[in-house]
Amino acid sequence: READVDRFSDAELGRIWRSTLINLSIMFVLSWVIGNGFGFRIFVLPTLNSDVFLATTAALLLCLLIRVVARRIRPLSERRKLLVFALSPRTRSQWLLKSVTVLCACVAEEAAYRGVAWQIISYSTGQHLWAAVICSVAFAFAHWVQGWISVLMIFFVAVVMHGLVEYTNSLLPAMLVHGVFDFIAIALISKEASQYRRDDTPRSQAGNS
Repeated sequence: READVDRFSDAELGRIWRSTLINLSIMFVLSWVIGNGFGFRIFVLPTLNSDVFLATTAALLLCLLIRVVARRIRPLSERRKLLVFALSPRTRSQWLLKSVTVLCACVAEEAAYRGVAWQIISYSTGQHLWAAVICSVAFAFAHWVQGWISVLMIFFVAVVMHGLVEYTNSLLPAMLVHGVFDFIAIALISKEASQYRRDDTPRSQAGNS
């Protein structure tokens, strides 16, 4: 469908990302306050050794592989209608706002889902593994507007992140992987969205002639 990638104006995009920043800030503050309430520290350094480096690198590569698979199984006609393309930054100021949002997301979401929520559900149920599954499902369905294939992809990405946190005993490697993964995805999405706009331009011009 033509113009799907331009369904939001520049002003609307700005409002969307500012609202997202506010929500992420609230998420982080709640995670910080609740975590401190039972002695959970969000920013704990992992042991800096080759094993942690390899695990972090492997997690990033696995997340990128999951994205590739999800992209392959999604039809092109469906892919170009995805909300992520309409939300891709188009101007320098939008790129700046989006970049700040990504940095906040990789901290706030890891703190909330892979940190505080996982600890609380694990303690409440006595099921550490199933607590991770519950948090992964919740994280995936928080992205429901992106479609069921994206929800499935994000679930598996969340599982990888939980595994990385469990292995490194720290949220910081997961925050790093989350941020790098998002920046790579946004760059690829923005490039694809620009291509869709170029493809639609001749048809728009033909329709106006």
